[in-house]
Amino acid sequence: MVRGFFDNGGKRAYLARSLGDLAAIDEIELICPLPQANAEAIEQCEHRRDRMAILSPSRGHESVDAPASGFAAVYVPWVRAGGATVPPGGHVAGALASGATELRGLDDPPMERSLSEAEVASLLERQVNPLRGVRLGSSVTQDPDFEWKYVSVRRLMIYLEHSIDRATQWVVFEPNGEALWARVREVVADLLLEVWRAGELIGAKPEQAFFVRCDRTTMTQDDLDSGRLVCLIGFAPLKPAEFVIFRIGQWTSDRSR
Repeated sequence: MVRGFFDNGGKRAYLARSLGDLAAIDEIELICPLPQANAEAIEQCEHRRDRMAILSPSRGHESVDAPASGFAAVYVPWVRAGGATVPPGGHVAGALASGATELRGLDDPPMERSLSEAEVASLLERQVNPLRGVRLGSSVTQDPDFEWKYVSVRRLMIYLEHSIDRATQWVVFEPNGEALWARVREVVADLLLEVWRAGELIGAKPEQAFFVRCDRTTMTQDDLDSGRLVCLIGFAPLKPAEFVIFRIGQWTSDRSR
């Protein structure tokens, strides 16, 4: 029924309203638009920074008509499910959300067409994820920066960034000083420790898996005078085996000065 509606002349307006509804829901982690709405989906993900877009190109194409983004991953070709040929994004999103390594609910054969070795190599070079069966293999984003190349790293980053932000909202009521910095380091380290214990980070010991800095080395005098608290965080995701470093900031009670 939905696909039929998209075929009429008003599909663009319908897609825009649908994505607008999703933008108001905080709990969403993945969105999977039809190819006509890829650009709008990327815009929403980059604006909110709390979700990723799993994109599919138009049928028979190998790329999407949308800007490259570290908050988006593209998968080809279309798949066969329930006797129909459909974009692969929904099945990929389901696998990612459940932590599965295989696409479920597909027919046999599962792909609309088979990809040659040359096509696979070309797709990987352009950071497009080729599907060659029910097993979910490559999962890379459209980000040219190697640090954010992998979907798993971007999703972990989204989780950490927003978990830390929520866990440190209370700093707005505190003066920006040594006591506050120590408490922030403890709160953030505790959260990262849980992630490490869950097996999401590399390192035999916590100090090998992450670090947290929140002191005079992470803040300028202007930051202190303006009531800005800045925390520098590094973590070693399972893939790639390198540290990813990011900064978060919160306002403290000193902002009113």
